[in-house]
Amino acid sequence: MTDFFISYNKADKTWAEWIAWELEAEGYSTVIQAWDFRPGGNFVLDMQRAAAGAERTIAVLSPDFLTSEFTQPEWAAAFAKDPTGAKKTLLPVRIRKCELTGLLPQIVFIDVVDKTEAEAQHVLLSGIETGRVKPAKKPNPFAARAAEKKHLNKPRFPGTLPPVCNIPHERNRNFTGRDELLEQLRRALISGKPAALVQALHGLGGIGKTQTATEYAYRHLADYDAIWWVRAEEPSTRSGDFAALAKALGLPEADAQNQQIAVEAARMWLSRHDKWLLMLDNVPHPNDLDGLLPPQNNGHILITSRDPNWHARATPVKVEVFPRPDSIEFLLSVGCDKLRRSEGTPRQDSAEDGVPALVPSLSHPTEIAAANDLAEALGDLPLALAQAVAYMGEAQLSPAQYLELFRTQRSGLWGEEHAPLGRQGTVAVTFGLNIEKLADPAAVELLSVCAFLAPDDIPRSLFTDFADELPAALAAAAADQLQFNRVLKTLRSFSLIDLTDKSFSVHRLVQAVCRDRLNVTKSSHREGENQTHSFAAATKLINAAFPRDIPTDTVSWPVCQRLLPHARTAAEWAEQSAIELEVTVQLLKQIGLYLRVCGNYVQSRYVFERAIQIAELIHGREDPVVATVVSDLGVVLSFLGDVAGAKLAYERALAIDESAFGPDDPKVAIRVNNIGVVLRRLGDFPGAKRAYERAIEIDQIAYGPEHHKMAIRLNNLGLVLLELGDLSGAREAIDRALLIDERTFGLDHPSVAIRVASLGNVLQALGDSLGAKLAFERSLRIDQRTFGPDHPKVALRAWKLGGVLQDLGDLPGAKLAFERALGIYKKILGDQHPHTMTVQGSLELVNKWLEFGSL
Repeated sequence: MTDFFISYNKADKTWAEWIAWELEAEGYSTVIQAWDFRPGGNFVLDMQRAAAGAERTIAVLSPDFLTSEFTQPEWAAAFAKDPTGAKKTLLPVRIRKCELTGLLPQIVFIDVVDKTEAEAQHVLLSGIETGRVKPAKKPNPFAARAAEKKHLNKPRFPGTLPPVCNIPHERNRNFTGRDELLEQLRRALISGKPAALVQALHGLGGIGKTQTATEYAYRHLADYDAIWWVRAEEPSTRSGDFAALAKALGLPEADAQNQQIAVEAARMWLSRHDKWLLMLDNVPHPNDLDGLLPPQNNGHILITSRDPNWHARATPVKVEVFPRPDSIEFLLSVGCDKLRRSEGTPRQDSAEDGVPALVPSLSHPTEIAAANDLAEALGDLPLALAQAVAYMGEAQLSPAQYLELFRTQRSGLWGEEHAPLGRQGTVAVTFGLNIEKLADPAAVELLSVCAFLAPDDIPRSLFTDFADELPAALAAAAADQLQFNRVLKTLRSFSLIDLTDKSFSVHRLVQAVCRDRLNVTKSSHREGENQTHSFAAATKLINAAFPRDIPTDTVSWPVCQRLLPHARTAAEWAEQSAIELEVTVQLLKQIGLYLRVCGNYVQSRYVFERAIQIAELIHGREDPVVATVVSDLGVVLSFLGDVAGAKLAYERALAIDESAFGPDDPKVAIRVNNIGVVLRRLGDFPGAKRAYERAIEIDQIAYGPEHHKMAIRLNNLGLVLLELGDLSGAREAIDRALLIDERTFGLDHPSVAIRVASLGNVLQALGDSLGAKLAFERSLRIDQRTFGPDHPKVALRAWKLGGVLQDLGDLPGAKLAFERALGIYKKILGDQHPHTMTVQGSLELVNKWLEFGSL
C-alpha cells in the first residue's frame, strides 16, 4: 500500500510535486497525478485506485483546490475513513491563503504559507508524523535513491527565483485586481500560437503596466528557468541589459569588447532554448526593438509600452484603469492605520505587522462613500491611488481628508517627495514628462483645450467644424483632416488620449496636469498668451457648437445631449476664472434651456441663476440680456410650482424690455405672454386674456398671422377662453394654432402635441369625450416618442388621458394612466408638488370607485 496520495488542483502542480519529492526523499512512497497517471489510462479509475490504495491523503489547500469539483471527492473519501482524525488519514497542507468551510476547519492543517524552503520542509515532515519523530516504518534509502533516479531534476521550491533572473522590482504585497488580465496573459502565452507568444501591455502612464508585468513574473517563477528584465526606454539600456543576459547565462561572448557580440549571443541562446520569459519594459515604439528580439521565439515575451501600435509585432493588450470596486477596496484595505482601526471587520489574511486590514464590504458607509469620491477624483488610476494610499499612511489621513487636500493643494501633494514606495515618480512627473516630449504645437494646444472639457467622448467634429475658435496652430491642423488625424495619432502614441473613429477621451488626471502646467487656478488666471488662449478657446468652442433654437429644434437635442458635459465643464471653469464671461452667459443660457427641455427643472433653475449673476456683473441689473435669462428662469419656476416666483421674474423681465425697446417690441410680447400664463394659473382669467391679446397684437404686426409665435399666443388665448366659458372662441383659437404648427413643423412635432392636447381640453369641455380621448392619445404618442417615457410632459398627457377615460367610464384605464403620471411626477417633481398631489387625489378617487364597484 502506498503511503500518501497527493490530491491537488492543476494550478498548484508545482507545490504538489515539491511535497511529493520531499516525502519520497524521506523514504515515503507517494502517488501523484503528474508523475504516475500516464497517457492511455482511465483518469477516474486511476484516481479511485490511488486514493483507495494509499494509507493517507494529502490535500494541497488553496482557493483553486477548494472551488474545484474534482478534488472534493478525493479528500472527502479520506475523511470518511477517519472521521475522528485518530489515524490522521487526511492531512491538509495549506500552500496559499484561503478560507476553509464545511468539514475542513475541524482538521488541523500543515501551514507552509510565507515560509522559506527549509522552514516549509521542516513543517511538512514534522506534520506528517503521527507520534514520535521516528518513522512509522524502517527508512529505505534504496527507495529514496530510486526516487532520485526517477526524478533527476528536483523541482524548485515554489516561490524561489530561477537560476537566471534579474527582476528589478520587489513584489508588490499590496497588488490589487488585475486577476482577469493576468489570467488572459497566461492563457495567451501558453497557447502555443506564435502570434500570442509576444504580448504587449499598453496604456496610460501610471496605469500599472510595469506593476502588472512584475506581478506576472512573480506568479509564474516556477514556470521559467530564466526571467530577464530589459529596461527598454533607451537604446543604451536595451543593449546593456541584453549583454548582461549573456553574462548571466555564462556565454563566452559575454566578455567581448564589442557589446553587440554579447547581445547577439543572448539572442541566439533565446532562439535555441525554451522555458524563458523576456520582459521589455517601457518600449517607446515597436521599431525600437529592431534587431533585439530572438529570430526564433521558443519562450515568452512580455512588453510594456505607452504606444498602442503593436499589431505587427505582438498581441496588444490594453491595460485599463481599475474598476471602481477595486479602487475602493484598494483605498480602504491597503490604506492607513487609521482606517484599519475604524469600524470595519478585521480580515486576518491581509494583516500587516499585527494590524488587521479593513474589509471594505463591511466598513462604514461614509468611508465607502468617501473612498468612492476619492477614486472618482483620481480617475481610478493605479499610480494616483497608490500615491494617495502612501500619503494617507504617512499622514494618517482618511480618504475624505486626502480628497480635500487633493482639491485644494494638489500641486503640493504631487511633489516628487510623495512618490509611492516602489514607483518611479508621481502622477505629475509621469504625465509631465510625456507632455514635454510633444514636439507638435498643435498637439500641445489640443491637449490644453481639452483640459477644460469633460474627459470622455470629446467629438472630433467639435474641432474640425469650429476650427475658427481654436488657437492658431490647432486651428490650422483642424482645418485639414489629415493634419488633425496626425495630431490625434501623436497624442495616442504617447497614451495621452484614447481614440475612436468619432471621438476621443483624456484621463482626468492628464487634464489636471495640463491645467497645472498652464498655471491656471480656480480664483484667477495669470497673464500669458498660451494660458489665456487655451483656456478661453474651450469656452468659445463649446458655445459656438451648442445649438441655439433648443425649445423647438428637436433635431438639435441629441447634439445638446452629447455636448452637455463639455458645456457644463467649460462654463464652470470660465466662471471660476472670470474669462470670457459674456460667452459664458450665453453658454449657461443654452445649457439651462436644454435642461428645461429634458424636464430637469431643478438643475435648469440653478444654471439660469448662475447666468443671471454673471450677466448682472457684466451688464448691470437693467440690461435686456439680464431680462432674457430672468424670463427663462421664470418658465422653470412655473414648472416647479413656484408661481409667485415666476410672476416676479416675468414682471422684472417685462419692465426691463419695455424700458429698453418700447411697448410694442416682439421681446415685450414674450414677456407679456408669460405673465398671462402666470395670471391664468393664479385664477385671474380676465387679466390673462388681456395679456394674451396684447401679445397677439404685437406678434401679428411683427411676424404676420401665420408665424409659429402666433400659434403659441393663440393656444394660450384659447385655454383662457375655455376657463371663461367661451367654448366656441376657445375652439376657434386652438384650431387656428394647431393648423399653423402642423404647417410649420409637420404632424409629429412636440409643439403640435401641445396644440392637440389643448384641443382635447376643449373637446372634453364640449362633451366630446371620445374626440378628447383621441386628442390626448395623439399628444401622448408624440411626446413619448420625442422625450422618452419618463418626462413631465408625458406625465401631463397621461394625466389628461386618465381624466377623459374616467369620463368614459373606463376606470381601469384611468387608474393605469393616473399611476403612470404619478410615478413620473414623484420622480421628477417630488411628493409635494401641486401636480403630484392633484394626480394622487385623482388616483385615490378612481381606486375608491373601483373598490365600490367590486362590492
